[in-house]
Order: sequence, then structure tokens, then C-alpha cells
Amino acid sequence: YTHLAVAAAVKNDAAETGMGIYASAQVMDLDFVPICEERYDFCILPDLLDEERLDILLQTISSERFKQSLIQTGGYNTNLSGKIIFENRI
Repeated sequence: YTHLAVAAAVKNDAAETGMGIYASAQVMDLDFVPICEERYDFCILPDLLDEERLDILLQTISSERFKQSLIQTGGYNTNLSGKIIFENRI
């Protein structure tokens, strides 16, 4: 099931509760109780670190426009968006 499908099931009384993201609950006008936070990392092969397409991706996800889009969606923390957390060029 997708997050939106779970929210739709709750909205249509097919379920009393469900696991999903804030944005899906918001779309369906449901209450939302956060139970944990998840962090998603983008892992890249060292050979690709110097490629232009990666630079474009990092610029995009670091941009204020991208971050504001996520913030408006709701439920996302953009503090580390676009930051290189660990780099190992072995």
C-alpha cells in the first residue's frame, strides 16, 4: 500500500488507523501522530563524485526552492538536504 492509499482507507472508514507520512494525512484531512523520524541518504559511487550530473543534483536539493517545496508539503526536515555527510574516496 502507498501512504496515500492508507490515508484513504482511514478517511473512508475502511481502517481505524494506519502508518503513513504527514503529507498523506494532510491531503486527506486526517489527524497525524508522529511516531518516529526517518533519514534518507543518497549513496553515490566514488567514481561519480566529479560528474556534472551529480553536481546538478546536489545544487538542486541544496536550493532554497527545493527545500521550500518540501517544507510546504509538510513533514520534512531539510536541514541536511544536499550536504555531503561522509565521503570516502578509496
